[in-house]
Amino acid sequence: RPWRHMAVNGVDIVAQLCLVLVCSVLSWFGHYALEDPHSMDQDLSELAIFFALFCLPGCVPTTLFMIYQQTSATGRKQKVKDVKRWYDAIQTMSRVQKPEFDRFMAGFTE
Repeated sequence: RPWRHMAVNGVDIVAQLCLVLVCSVLSWFGHYALEDPHSMDQDLSELAIFFALFCLPGCVPTTLFMIYQQTSATGRKQKVKDVKRWYDAIQTMSRVQKPEFDRFMAGFTE
């Protein structure tokens, strides 16, 4: 499950950006093969506008979900439950002796 590792996420983001930039640069070379280069300029400008605005529709439901999580009774209960789980995990780990902790850590698959 590579998405758990922040370094992999960072590399993935950079790779995706490089792929987009490579495609953009390579589209420039197709410019010379066209009879009407201005048609490609128009297409690329429309694509640039489209991709610049593409993420905006997803922002509304994401924002509403975040507000719901922070203001609803269910969301607040879940937050309290999560904090208690963290507290319990820290308390449990603080009581474990070193050899038992080492065995536990050796058993991790990731």
